[in-house]
Amino acid sequence: MSSDLALFFVAVLFAASIQTMAGFGFALTMMPLAVLLLGVRTAAPLIALVGLAVSLVNMLRNRESIDLRELRVLVLVGAVGIPFGIWALVAVNERVIRVTLGVLLIVYGLTSLLRPIKRPPISAGWAYPFAFLAGGLAGAYNLAGPMVVLYGSLRHWSHEKFRATLQSFFATSYVLTTALHWWGGRLTPTVLQLSAVALPAFLLGILLGSRVDRRLDRRLLRAAVNVLLAVLGVSLIL
Repeated sequence: MSSDLALFFVAVLFAASIQTMAGFGFALTMMPLAVLLLGVRTAAPLIALVGLAVSLVNMLRNRESIDLRELRVLVLVGAVGIPFGIWALVAVNERVIRVTLGVLLIVYGLTSLLRPIKRPPISAGWAYPFAFLAGGLAGAYNLAGPMVVLYGSLRHWSHEKFRATLQSFFATSYVLTTALHWWGGRLTPTVLQLSAVALPAFLLGILLGSRVDRRLDRRLLRAAVNVLLAVLGVSLIL
């Protein structure tokens, strides 16, 4: 049990560092290991609770770079998409949606990584379909992140804006998710105890990520974001 806790501590530290630098990646990094160690019933509310804390701290740290206009559209239109996602969970084949989205992310991530193309940024009006799809995927499969990350990449957001706006979007999503877990009685004593274990880990991770970020080449970080997109695509397919 002590070795599992140590592994969990290190994983939270690493995942919080990734999210602090890139703006996303905490749940992507943590969920597989947490499910393996703790089971999905404990892992899901735990990652939502810790992810909320990580996103809130980083959102406050980067608040001056948040694009409130884009964030407002993403959050409000995303919320409209959630009930449609819940409907799609019953009406549409999950495997088809996951594989299609996974292939899209892999192709975009690897193409941008291996053969960068100077594409003009898409217009802000694309926020509406991307946000709606993000909300739908959140309602159906808790997968709001990929569409928002892809939207920010296609908009050519600066690193600071990308990171700050994503953190704010995820913080809003985690608030709703955590509230639903609390309503469903899934914030058990075990989840709260493990959250206490994670507290120093994610604070250290944020500190480490912010230190490394100041020394990291922006092109290298953009390449890392493309790799994470491709990895996220693979994880959706699998």
